[in-house]
Amino acid sequence: MKGGERMKSLFIVLIVILLGFGLTACNNNTLGSYKTAGKTAIETHAATKVQDNYCTENWAVLCDTVTAGKIAVDDAENKAGVDMVVTMTKDKIDKVENKLKQGYYITDDKVASIRLYGDNLFNFSIIYMSFLPKGRYSIDNGKLILNYSDTQELVFEIGNGQLLFIGANIEGSFVEDGPLKVGTIFKISFIEVAANEMVDCSQFAYSITMSWIGNPIVLKHSDENAVFECVVNNGSFSHHDETKNIIIKAGEGFHWRSNEEVKDEQTFIEIVLKIEDSIIGYSVVEIYKNNESNFYRAKLLKAALLPKVDNQYQQVSQEQIQFAIELAKKA
Repeated sequence: MKGGERMKSLFIVLIVILLGFGLTACNNNTLGSYKTAGKTAIETHAATKVQDNYCTENWAVLCDTVTAGKIAVDDAENKAGVDMVVTMTKDKIDKVENKLKQGYYITDDKVASIRLYGDNLFNFSIIYMSFLPKGRYSIDNGKLILNYSDTQELVFEIGNGQLLFIGANIEGSFVEDGPLKVGTIFKISFIEVAANEMVDCSQFAYSITMSWIGNPIVLKHSDENAVFECVVNNGSFSHHDETKNIIIKAGEGFHWRSNEEVKDEQTFIEIVLKIEDSIIGYSVVEIYKNNESNFYRAKLLKAALLPKVDNQYQQVSQEQIQFAIELAKKA
């Protein structure tokens, strides 16, 4: 090869090498900008979340998720990797629990309980107190506030499945004091939703002078495999061998009749809804006498379903349901 041709070949190789470096630098700059945009997308998505809607622990989880996502974006080797990280991080942010779970919260010794339900409603109970506060709750700066009295609010830290009593707002000032020991923990027993349509007792009426059986109390559920286990403390279920315990299929009903023991005590029908061995709901019906008409009537005190969590029935014991039933009788 002649000298001129050799120089020409070397020149071409040099150009190719320089172009390669230039293209690499260009690609790196493009990927770098893409990563910056990805991290901004994560931050923007997180900015749509309101800190007051989260408990302290869960807000920390959300912030850690954002930080981990941005680090993963920096580690991504290409744009497809960036896109995957951004999508996964947004999904993880959305899955951080951002609402207080409604349901029953109970202390380990079962001395005190809090029921959160409906449209920000609550019932608060301590077994040695006759005063049973109830009303609406609120969330302020990530803390649960119960309106305990006209001058006092109880304040709780919200954790994963538990509430921690930290003190009270008394006439506008916070103090580490209240009807409970500061540091008392309430753990969630189960989650429930109101289901008044489950029990129809509106047409029920009974009198010992009746010549006909009357209208039944009807129990309803969409699953044909569901059964209702019913127990009454006074009187009996008529047309079921005069027993105090019966099992009813969804869509069926039962009748009740009195006896002498009804005169002096309140009469309650406790109803537990099951599918196989899983408790999926409960209800309490009170039987009372209308003195004006001399008829016994029925009043629905409580009806609730226990929804699935993560597509699984909640693990709820008979003892937990019985505790909730007893509270419903006092409400």
